[in-house]
Amino acid sequence: MIKQNERGYTMTEVISVLAIIGVLAASAARLVSNMFGRYKASRVADQIVDMQKSINRRYVADGTYTKLTEETIAEEKIVGGDMLSDGKLVHAYGDVDVTGGATTFKIKFSNLPYDVCVTLANLNWIIQDSSDLVSLDINGKIFNWPEAAANAQSQLPMDIGRAMETCTRDKESAITWEFQ
Repeated sequence: MIKQNERGYTMTEVISVLAIIGVLAASAARLVSNMFGRYKASRVADQIVDMQKSINRRYVADGTYTKLTEETIAEEKIVGGDMLSDGKLVHAYGDVDVTGGATTFKIKFSNLPYDVCVTLANLNWIIQDSSDLVSLDINGKIFNWPEAAANAQSQLPMDIGRAMETCTRDKESAITWEFQ
């Protein structure tokens, strides 16, 4: 027996509730995605700093960077486990290349999204009025400290405006740091 005062939901009410749930789910997914993106960008910044410090500690023992290769770094576990994949050096977005010379070494991070490129280009490498950073190459444009720079536009430290101009929005960027 059906009571006269029982009432069900209309189709419009059901669709409205589902639409609200859909909007909330999409907002939550976007928030989580943005948070994960910021974490990855922060992790890449930490990786370059940690790697540079570890290589410098290795230099103290070896006295040269000439033996520095990706294989050496992997074998000696100079980097964290999150930077090794099947014996290759990687970062959160792509590949890492390392080359060493007598007094300097280079670390190249490729496949960097625009926002990560800008963040990494603006890292402050000055510690107590000096820096181990010799030069910074962003997509083929080289930046040096004032005494070695060709002009004011190619001087370190990098400012946000030049970083935004140099990093590319339409494709992944590459940054090469040269340290001493």
